[in-house]
Parts: sequence; structure tokens; C-alpha cells
Amino acid sequence: MFFACLMLAFIVAPAASLHVGMAALRTARVAAPATMSHCNIYPIFTLKDYAAAKPFMDECVAATDKEPGCLYYGWTVSQDRTKLFCRETYVDGKAAAYHLKTAGPIVGKMLECGCVELNSVGVMGTEADLADVKEEGDKLGCEYWTVWDSFSNFQKSDAKESSTNSDYPASLHAH
Repeated sequence: MFFACLMLAFIVAPAASLHVGMAALRTARVAAPATMSHCNIYPIFTLKDYAAAKPFMDECVAATDKEPGCLYYGWTVSQDRTKLFCRETYVDGKAAAYHLKTAGPIVGKMLECGCVELNSVGVMGTEADLADVKEEGDKLGCEYWTVWDSFSNFQKSDAKESSTNSDYPASLHAH
């Protein structure tokens, strides 16, 4: 009987301490969540004339490539060519605000020509990022999304890094 109780103590005690340890980890995560350290802009357009929109899209890419603080910028077109989505990532809200200020005239020409119609513009970031981008974002009617919690597998690097497929080199860096 004594041996059975001793064995039970060896089984239950570590399991109980493991549970307490996991609870402590959950508590630490809730107390100090990791949040993303970049700001995203996601405009969505109805695409009315792809051929007419493409030169403006190319102009946006060329202009944005020269902007400081841009981590990623790229257009995505739905397979039926009725929707246009721009994926944009900046180091912070100040870089996103700078982009909205400089890209606004190009997008304005795109809207004026009638080749696209703006459906929405979402800006996602920390409260500090959103405060930095709000003045420029309000001019475009942006919707603001505060980051609740996140993680990132991005690594900033000056050197090219290989992805899992060596045919596609990958690196992430700000200009």
C-alpha cells in the first residue's frame, strides 16, 4: 500500500507542477502579449478595366519601391479580374502615412480615369501606428484595425536568405 501511494505521488506531483507551469506561461502571455512591429495597409478596389489600371499599378510599385520604410508592396488581382487588392507592409505608422501621402495622387488618377472603384482601405497596426497614420488615412476614408495580439516569423536581413525552395530567394528589409 505504501509503495502504491508513493508511486501515485510521483505521478501526480509532476503533472500538477506542469499544469502550474503552463498556467504561468499563459498568464505571462496575457500580461505581456507580443504585438507586431509593422503597419499594414489593405486597399480593395472593384476593377473595371485592367488594361487601363495596369500603368497606374506599375507607377505605384515603382514609386513605392523608393520609399523609406516599405517592407512589402504588391498588387493582387482576382482570377475573374473584377477585384484588385494591394498588400502593403511598412515598418511603422509614420512610414505608412508617408506612403499614403505620396501614393495618393497616383491612386487619385486611377480613380479619376474610371478603371477602378475604391471599396475600402484598411489600416492595421498598434495604437501608436494608427495615431501616426490617421491624418493621412482620414483623407482616404480608411478603416482602422488595432492589433490585438500577433507573432511574426519575419527576420530583417541585409543578406539574401534562402527559402525552403532554393529557386525563390527570400529576404525582408526596409529601404
